Amino acid sequence: MTTVTKRKLLVLDLNGALLFRPKHKRTKTCHPRPYLSTFTSFLFHPATRQWLDTMVWSSAQPKNVGWMVERAFGQHVDKLKLVWTRDQMGLSKAEYGRKTQTTKDLSHVWKSLDDFSGKNTILLDDSPSKARLQPYNHICVEEYTCSTRGAAVKGDDLVPKMDSLSLGVDDDETLLAVIGILDCIKSEGDVAKWMKGGGLSGKTTEVSQWYTNPDILRDWARLGKKALDALPQVESVTV
Repeated sequence: MTTVTKRKLLVLDLNGALLFRPKHKRTKTCHPRPYLSTFTSFLFHPATRQWLDTMVWSSAQPKNVGWMVERAFGQHVDKLKLVWTRDQMGLSKAEYGRKTQTTKDLSHVWKSLDDFSGKNTILLDDSPSKARLQPYNHICVEEYTCSTRGAAVKGDDLVPKMDSLSLGVDDDETLLAVIGILDCIKSEGDVAKWMKGGGLSGKTTEVSQWYTNPDILRDWARLGKKALDALPQVESVTV
């Protein structure tokens, strides 16, 4: 049995990581990534919350982040440690209003949440450039887009009944894989050291590209399902 050594913080991106927001649409439309309901049920399960805090940091503007958070987390919104938006990106007034390269400097998070540091923080984001300052705190995922959604729509919003989770060849298993990774690193004393040492893929190079190997992705997804199976049943867990 593993021993949890220190509380962890998970910093979540929204668009491209957890959901897909179509461009050029005025309506508040977004499409959740397959297994998002299962993923959020894992994050906010009482057993997981004993060792993991979760926050959101999106480069979108507050008006868009608000409804995307509601769509992604539903009844769990109030369990988020923080919700950060474009306002916390350190942009100039000119940069704020236009499309520009942004960086998520986790040192700003650590100033706000001083229990956390590079040893116990994980950023989940589809953009390596956003994590360039702390690359070994970053779990990079393939961007969830219109095309990837079209290939895996059937996985959308699966409920967390673990005996019904079967892994199909064509499914987007990304969020199941992330569950497996999180369960693995919960007992690590230094997640950046683990990541730098090849914890994701057994290699110390190209850490951000682990998901491009289908065997590695599938293995993590299997571990994710195993972690879900091990969660104690909770009477009122819904999606």
